[in-house]
Amino acid sequence: MSSLYALKDKSSRRSTLASHEDVVKLLLEIAEVSPDIKDSDGWTPLQWAAEYGHKGIARLLVEKGANIESKDSDYGHTPVSSATRNKCDAVVQLPVDQDIEAKNDSNHTTLLWATGNEYTTVVRLLVDRGADIKVKDTEYNYTPLLWVVQNGHETVVRLLVDWGADIETKDIYNYTLLLQVAQDGHEMVIELLVERGANIKAKDKYSYTLLL
Repeated sequence: MSSLYALKDKSSRRSTLASHEDVVKLLLEIAEVSPDIKDSDGWTPLQWAAEYGHKGIARLLVEKGANIESKDSDYGHTPVSSATRNKCDAVVQLPVDQDIEAKNDSNHTTLLWATGNEYTTVVRLLVDRGADIKVKDTEYNYTPLLWVVQNGHETVVRLLVDWGADIETKDIYNYTLLLQVAQDGHEMVIELLVERGANIKAKDKYSYTLLL
């Protein structure tokens, strides 16, 4: 297997990857190793660099033509979605033409990952770039707003509502935002949603309301 897979040496990822950058450059330029080689799980070197936030190597791979939309064979994750799941904004913010609406096998976009992980920096970045704030996954019918309300993250909830997110969106159980957040007991978010006109009479699929 290519020496580019020193990138995924689990025993030394963070401590030695800085020194690997010159080796990766050598392999790409002199040995003419493809930046898009894949391991048995369909992961490329860029995917590994993004997973662990190694901006220098990620930038080098992108400069050498690495496919930023490459997906692994298990879940359909891209380098950017991997970086977002692990809060590595240095990789997410690489100045390349990333497809911010790329989806994995569950219809998760980068914004869904960012909101699900309470990753405020990247939520702002993605929305500023025009990410779809109404996208839904295929597991629970969750939108970015549904993901973030269950964590009670008032700042991000307010941001998404201000940007026009639908406060009456529902998951597969017919739970609205207000029903979800009331169950979790996040008072500040409840107040925010009520102030913005959320339906306090909403019912879930079992006809439960806020008071039942």
